[in-house]
Formats: sequence, C-alpha cells, structure tokens
Amino acid sequence: MQCYLTLLLWTFLYYLVKADQIDIIQPRSSSVYHVNDEMTIRYNIRSMGMTRIWSTLVTLTQADNNQTIQEFPSLAYSSSNDNKDINDTWIIPDKMPNGTYTLTIAANITYLCSKSNDGRSPFKQCKDANEIEQDLSKLLDTVEKLLEALTAWSLGKSSKIQICENYDALELHLSNLTRMLQPVTKSTE
Repeated sequence: MQCYLTLLLWTFLYYLVKADQIDIIQPRSSSVYHVNDEMTIRYNIRSMGMTRIWSTLVTLTQADNNQTIQEFPSLAYSSSNDNKDINDTWIIPDKMPNGTYTLTIAANITYLCSKSNDGRSPFKQCKDANEIEQDLSKLLDTVEKLLEALTAWSLGKSSKIQICENYDALELHLSNLTRMLQPVTKSTE
C-alpha cells in the first residue's frame, strides 16, 4: 500500500509540474531557404499537465539586426480553438535579404484554476490582467510597509520580527508575480 501511495504521489507531482509543450515541426533548425522558396511553418501544442498554453505569438526575426519580419504570417494559437496543430506556408519575398533568421514561438502560459474554486474541473486560466494589476499593487504596498518597518527599526521603534514578516510577504508577492509574468519561449534558428 505504501509503495502504491508513493507512486501515486510521484505521478501527481510529475503532472503538477509538467507544462503544455510547443513542438516545432517545420521549419527544421538550420534550414536553408532562398527567395521565392515555399516555407512550411508547422507547430503543435501538446497538453501535458497542470500548466496550460492559452495563446501563442509567432515571429521571424533577422539575427543580425534583431528586426522582426512584418510580412511573416501570424500563425497564432488560441486555446479557444480546438485545433492544436497550427500550420501555413509562406513564400519568401523577393526583398528578403540573405542572413540568419530566428523563428520564435512565445506562449502565454499559466497554471490551471478550478472555475468553482474546489480543485475540480472545469478549469480556467488563473490570472487575468486585472488580477495581475491587483497583485502588483499588493507587492508595492508590501514594499512600502517593509520600508516603514526598516525606518522604524533604525529608530528603535520596531522589532526584527516585524521586518521579517514584511520581508516574507514581499518575497511571496514577488515570486507569485514573477511566475505569472514569466514568458515561455521556444525558438529555432
């Protein structure tokens, strides 16, 4: 029984930390194309665990000058669309200069949250822009409280415990906000 529970716990933790994946199928890394060649762009989203890719943004950038190619097709993915296999073809324009280019697929990814707040399906995206703004406001308030506690401590009017409590709150808000805002990017050169 203990072995089964241990295996079950490891399986749960594995899926808890696994994230959806972006698999770039085409173009392959280090592919060579010329003007008027047809380039197939294809990638897919694989659902893998408790973090979800909600949308993607695809860009083609010239490596020498970091310039984004405006004529490149959008190829954006949205979780509201059931199609997780995104593909298109693009004819390399006459005016494309020779050089090295990087195809980048950036994703908006968050943990899943239960719509009914009980840990059960159906799930939704955890944070929206308003919630992120509220978390940022909490972070700034905590910084202000920490500075006030440090000032009071330097004057002998506060204890180290109050400073530690404010510091711990600051660390928590900062790590939550950092995790929410951290982009996930996959590139091929």
